[in-house]
Amino acid sequence: MQDESRKRYFAEYERFVSRPFIADEGAETDFRRLFRRQAERLRSALLHDQPYQPYKFFWT
Repeated sequence: MQDESRKRYFAEYERFVSRPFIADEGAETDFRRLFRRQAERLRSALLHDQPYQPYKFFWT
């Protein structure tokens, strides 16, 4: 990607992952927090030899 295209891509990516939405649990979150929470859940599952249940996102 050229510099200008890359700048545009990352600006739009940041806007997307920072946009709040209501998760299935009814709480407001954004994708950045969701990514972190899933990484923490995966880490915990691996360290404690427990099953990992990923978050399933559905577009509405």
